[in-house]
Amino acid sequence: IVLADESFVLNGDRLPAQLDRFLRRMEAVFGWPKGSTKGKAFIDLNEAMGYVRTRKPAFVVLPPKQFMQAHKAAGLDPLGTAILLDLYDTKEVHYYGVARSSSTINEHVHMTPGLRLAVPGYDDLQWVNVLFDGTLPATTHFKYVPATDDAGAIAEVEAGRADFAMIGERAFRKIKPRVAEGGDLKVVFGTPPIPPSVFAATKWSKPADRKKVAEKITDLCDGEGGNMCSQMGILYIMEPLKDGYTNWAWKYDRYVLR
Repeated sequence: IVLADESFVLNGDRLPAQLDRFLRRMEAVFGWPKGSTKGKAFIDLNEAMGYVRTRKPAFVVLPPKQFMQAHKAAGLDPLGTAILLDLYDTKEVHYYGVARSSSTINEHVHMTPGLRLAVPGYDDLQWVNVLFDGTLPATTHFKYVPATDDAGAIAEVEAGRADFAMIGERAFRKIKPRVAEGGDLKVVFGTPPIPPSVFAATKWSKPADRKKVAEKITDLCDGEGGNMCSQMGILYIMEPLKDGYTNWAWKYDRYVLR
């Protein structure tokens, strides 16, 4: 299994031991032989995606963007929805466009060609296309400003090198006080709800293993597993929000990139 999320950075040097306990819990819940389950946890999402492509794991826990990017090639079948500890109060996430309050930019960014957009992973323009629901020619509508992460995208706006930044739920919560009335930032765009991280089987998983996981997935972080999961950074795992995953994956596959 591959688990990937930027929030795992909070685990520090405890991450390997916490991952090991998570794997042993999987074995206990799913009835697999002790010590038979291998896993790797990633903070760097690009590194995680490369590992999935080359090492072909049976199961993955991925954020929504990486799910969309990998679901077709890896044959991802959502078996559960993972609610991470720092996003404990939501079963959906959003992406937000944020600009300086002093700017003249408004919520019509999709109708204003030529704006400078700072967005992490801007090299995947199909992702930008999907966030704007296919309503604009993503290849030419914006002038893209490179950013390594959400914080970097906001910094580009603060420095005046970008007109607005596209950031995720976690980053938005950190700067939320700044978009309140009188703050130095404002929201100029928001996506519809997107389901959070997915626990999915890949096309390389065995049918029998997939069946066991699907039957017992909600038990993983229940009872004595609760403390172990929370130490890993996962609050609980619920039944998959399949319609949501299917809808966003369909958009990623079918929207024509213009």
